Amino acid sequence: MSLESTFIRNVLKEEGQRLKRNAGKAISREVKFHTKRLLDERTVKVLDTPASGGTLVYTVPVYNRLLDIKQERKKKSGIGTSLRSLRIYNRFVYGAYYSIAFRVANDFTDEVKAQIRQIGGANG
Repeated sequence: MSLESTFIRNVLKEEGQRLKRNAGKAISREVKFHTKRLLDERTVKVLDTPASGGTLVYTVPVYNRLLDIKQERKKKSGIGTSLRSLRIYNRFVYGAYYSIAFRVANDFTDEVKAQIRQIGGANG
């Protein structure tokens, strides 16, 4: 595995754990029902892909996505105040996406290469 692939896998692991942690905090704060399925059934893993270093897979229950996009209203007539959706998916997934892109584009420095070599994380 190359130094760049090792670096990308490390970034994906770190950002995946950060995504899961931050989204979990939001779910605990925003969701008022208590089945705990939204928290317990989330997984983060990095799959090996030789060409790009890895692929981050964030799995959530299907209704998590629906809760994020659903706009609720107090009154059906539309006159009442509109409530915002539960912000538990999009802002975290897109935040992780942009963070990963920024880190991969800018953080692969000579110092990082030396650290990976020192740890023995790659052949090269």
